[in-house]
Amino acid sequence: MRRWLIPVLLAGCVVAGCTTSTGAESPTSLTTPLTTISSSGPSTTSSPPSPAVSGPSSGPSASPTTSSPPNTSKSTSKPTGPWPEDLKPTQVARAQKALAAYQSFYDVINKAFAKPQQGWDDEITRVTSEPIRSQILGELALRIKNHQHDVGQATVDPQVTKVGTGDVYIEACVDSSAVKTITKDGKTDKLPDVKGTYWRFKSKAQVTLFVDKTWRVVSVENDRSTKC
Repeated sequence: MRRWLIPVLLAGCVVAGCTTSTGAESPTSLTTPLTTISSSGPSTTSSPPSPAVSGPSSGPSASPTTSSPPNTSKSTSKPTGPWPEDLKPTQVARAQKALAAYQSFYDVINKAFAKPQQGWDDEITRVTSEPIRSQILGELALRIKNHQHDVGQATVDPQVTKVGTGDVYIEACVDSSAVKTITKDGKTDKLPDVKGTYWRFKSKAQVTLFVDKTWRVVSVENDRSTKC
């Protein structure tokens, strides 16, 4: 079981270069290009094309059609997602980037604890700041020393609760039910699913924008006594 997930981790933004809630630059709006690829090729049907001009009609002439003017009104709908409904577009962009950074944090953690011997200093530094960075690297070093590694991955279901200028606050349900630690002799080491060590538990995190335009997890507070 990952020990760093058990205690409450409340980290301030203490590394040099970290922005504050009053001095950080607002990130540029996040755009996600959508590419639609058609799976249908050119039609192979041999039916003849309709004539561009028809012959004279023997019946009464048709009434002329009137085309409606194009709708020039802009849509006022806001993008919806796991964040408060009253966010401004710039805040939605921050929320999206912070959520992506939070998910990257767990992606790196899952990979690192599965193969701790590979060395993860750069990747851990990319997604975290102190003191979480040192705590995770310390736990990985202990796994290497004890010849232990994890199998299975923890998953998260995050929800943004607040967006500041350079800080985004997230609440999530962390599901570690699939994670098991394999000991040196090949046995499985897993804490019981009881209060204080629930496999599915609530967690809070703060993700902060740094001056190099990267978003990193700077604090985590896990509540393993509360199921989700």
